[in-house]
Amino acid sequence: MLLNRRFLQFIFICWFCLTSIFVQKVFGQTNAQELKIVQLSDIHYDSILINIGSRMYGESRELFQAAINDINSLKNLDAIVSSGDNINRPSKKDLFNFLKTSKQLKIPFYITIGNHDVGLLGNSTKRFYINTLKKYYPYIKPEGKNTYYITDNIKGYKFIFLDGVIDGEISAHGLFPKEQLVWLDNKLKANENYKIIIVQHHPVVPPFEGGTHDVVNSDEYLEIIDKHNNVVAVLSGHYHCVKAIIRNNVLHASAPSLVQYPNAYRLMTFKDEDNCTLITSEFRETALKDVQNTSKERIFRNLDIYSGEKEDQIFTYKLCK
Repeated sequence: MLLNRRFLQFIFICWFCLTSIFVQKVFGQTNAQELKIVQLSDIHYDSILINIGSRMYGESRELFQAAINDINSLKNLDAIVSSGDNINRPSKKDLFNFLKTSKQLKIPFYITIGNHDVGLLGNSTKRFYINTLKKYYPYIKPEGKNTYYITDNIKGYKFIFLDGVIDGEISAHGLFPKEQLVWLDNKLKANENYKIIIVQHHPVVPPFEGGTHDVVNSDEYLEIIDKHNNVVAVLSGHYHCVKAIIRNNVLHASAPSLVQYPNAYRLMTFKDEDNCTLITSEFRETALKDVQNTSKERIFRNLDIYSGEKEDQIFTYKLCK
């Protein structure tokens, strides 16, 4: 009887070990659980400028601090991501001050580059910018001289942060060079057992057509992600407007600007459900309602362009590959 019991225990242990190995093989380290993140965008931290129109540059530091205070009150966050234009001018001083302020965040903070962060109008280059990020946040690990990177596994997900800023000229257009797209293709293939969330400044599926903010090689980019089944979302900013678009079972979400009405950010969850991903988005405004109201009053275009429709702000999508 004792022998039979030990034999059954042995069989159970073997089954448990084999099952664990299979799960790790298929899903990476573990099955993807519920992932909860904050997306900030277009913070435009500025230590000099006053408010210009509806852009509240003079209040940018207070708006960022208010967002930090609110984010730190949230429970069970796994990551905070920024989709660029963290500072308003390519200033080393403002970059340092922005990063010092951001260190108040209690959750890992991942950052990508926007067109206001670097460029010819200041003294902060892409190389300086990314090297400074690495010093403040050592878990940001670009390969070699890259200004883009992939994160470690977070609950079965990995984030890819891309750099679509055109170097060497002043432009609001985006461009993802061929070598970066090759890198993206290789990373998606090498991480096919993880679900991927891409974060970048320039949206490849723009919230509206026209203007000077589009990605000039968006077709080449989209061909890359269309080849793979593991991309669940592309999070971006740049347009200062709120939009959610599903394309080929991938969510393309444009975030609000923190410095301009509606002075808000996204709170998002990603959860496995059967063979699908359940994505939800909430809309959180800062406590500085007077600043928000001033920005709103100074907008003379359709407010919905900036704040989006209700379904762009608060939504639940179930995406099945």
